[in-house]
Order: sequence, then structure tokens, then C-alpha cells
Amino acid sequence: LQPAPSMGVLHGLGVAVLMSPIKFGWMLQPDIKSAFEAAPIDAAVAIVVGAQDPARDRGEKMLEYFDASKRTFHEHSRGHQPLPSDREEKLALTKELTDFICAHV
Repeated sequence: LQPAPSMGVLHGLGVAVLMSPIKFGWMLQPDIKSAFEAAPIDAAVAIVVGAQDPARDRGEKMLEYFDASKRTFHEHSRGHQPLPSDREEKLALTKELTDFICAHV
């Protein structure tokens, strides 16, 4: 993922899975931040958060940075961790994410 300053857009990202994200720290850099503000990222994104995660709302807010037609939000039963502890829930979530990735590559 690299900014193209002359075009004001980001290139090189086709699909992303953000698990238990808090915030894009690199977005605070002025040259990169302006690229995000110009237009939504044209990439498929799945954002995964825990229902008990205190930063859950921040993960949900990150959806705004991506094209609305290519984004999905997944919530598991735990807190701030990438995957739930329960084996069955973990398997179901990883299948959903795998299907999402395969549909967008």
C-alpha cells in the first residue's frame, strides 16, 4: 500500500482483513492522510472486532475509509483479540474471511 502523491490516491491494495484494529497510526502522517481524505480506498476490506472490545467503535469507524460496495464487518464474542477463543466460532469466522478474500482476489 503506497500513496501516489501526484494523483492523491492509494495504489497496490486489492483486499485487506483488519483484525481488532484500533486506528491507522500511519494515517496521521500528513502526506498519507491527504490521500485518504481525497477518496475512499478502492479495496475490499473485512474488519473483525470483538463485541467486548473497548475499541470496537474505532474498528467500525474504519469502514468509512473504504469503498462501501467492497467492505464487510464481522464481530466475534470476545474482546480485543483477532479471533474468538471458541473453536467453532473461530472456524466459522475464518471460513467467512476466507470466502471474502477468495471473492475479491
